Amino acid sequence: MHFEKEESNERDRANEADEALRVQKIEERLAYCENLCDELNRALFELTRKISDLESKNLQLVLEVKRLREQNREPFSPELEKPPHY
Repeated sequence: MHFEKEESNERDRANEADEALRVQKIEERLAYCENLCDELNRALFELTRKISDLESKNLQLVLEVKRLREQNREPFSPELEKPPHY
């Protein structure tokens, strides 16, 4: 009877150790995922800012091209435009 109780206690301790290890691994994975999420959010914020800047610059360039075309009195027609490699 005493032997069975010791065996049961050993199994309980082993199960508790396994459980603690599982929880530790889950916590490590969670910390990694939280860090990754923060990094991705920073990257998304930076890319969003860059896209906004590029859209603004593109609009400025389009307006400048239109202004220059009007100065030259050439009608703007994208269909008539040839790509630079022609």
